[in-house]
Amino acid sequence: MNLDTNDATGKLVLQIIGSIAEFWRAQEMVRALPPSHDDELRYYVHAGIRPRVRLDQQTDETKLWIRDSFLRHKGPFPKYIVHGHTPSIYLDPQKAMPDVRDNRCNVDTGAGMNGPLSAANFNDRQTKPIHTISVGAKKCPPLNSPFSRIACRHPIDPTTAIYKFLSPSFEFASYPLVREA
Repeated sequence: MNLDTNDATGKLVLQIIGSIAEFWRAQEMVRALPPSHDDELRYYVHAGIRPRVRLDQQTDETKLWIRDSFLRHKGPFPKYIVHGHTPSIYLDPQKAMPDVRDNRCNVDTGAGMNGPLSAANFNDRQTKPIHTISVGAKKCPPLNSPFSRIACRHPIDPTTAIYKFLSPSFEFASYPLVREA
């Protein structure tokens, strides 16, 4: 990935990371991460898993790229799956929150497509998230609309969103924390 320090995204990355050298170190760290992680209750993966295939038999390609057969699967998986890869606003432009289902939670709400930036908070007692948050959440026009890039801009930067998510008692005027029961 090239870092253009002359555009807004590049400037934000430098502001967050500190230097180009730190940016490259961060990229190397991300490349070294495993393609999935699990705990006692959940399996965390970028895109999903192949239904009816054991977790230890999933390929890295599947974990990074699967979409339709995983998203259509209604039955249980070996563990609760936490994933992204397919923005919920891509499937439903009005869906500005993580898609929490009985067998999986999709936390990708399209931040890279001018949708909200979202996160989910889990505990060690239940599989589903105990809280979710979406910053910049608003009803987005269809993605092919000329207004979609204007109407769904993030009102705050991602580091502020993460800070506010990690501080649940902190609420901000336009975008209060969303708590699921």
